[in-house]
Amino acid sequence: MDTFEAKWVVFLDCLAKQKTTLAVSDLEAIRKALVCAKFDHVSLVQKKKRLNGYNLFMKQRMADLKESITDSNTRMGKVSDEWKKLVDADKADWKKKAAEVVSPVKEVAKVKKERKPHKMSGYQLFVSEQMPLLKEKEGVSPKERMSHIGKMWKALSEEEKKVFSDKVVSV
Repeated sequence: MDTFEAKWVVFLDCLAKQKTTLAVSDLEAIRKALVCAKFDHVSLVQKKKRLNGYNLFMKQRMADLKESITDSNTRMGKVSDEWKKLVDADKADWKKKAAEVVSPVKEVAKVKKERKPHKMSGYQLFVSEQMPLLKEKEGVSPKERMSHIGKMWKALSEEEKKVFSDKVVSV
């Protein structure tokens, strides 16, 4: 697997090949370069996300208890129990506080890889021709249809199978 530095060099080379003066807002050229460099994910946008009352309570109480309870699982359980014991008015106060707080969270945008057209096999062509014929029969489950088509394919001679493979090549 390539290291980040190696991918970064490829990325810069791909970016240079775009032959465009790149502004910070020119995400399309960056996206093309990242696809060329085979990056899977890219952090492109920073999105604001609101916390809920429980998350804010949890964050504050976990920090408060960090010195006295070192085990995070125990601390988490204790804070969760505290939240459950709070009355609705106190929970509403935490929800109100949380509504006022906005924390930045990075949104990850996936870069789609360009796929080559998939070449159909002779068997796939055979299935696509036989399936509509078997669907007309009522009460036959999809699993039974595929099983029947598989048996029909195995029963064909090599010459008959070759006819379907040749049809695929000509399509």
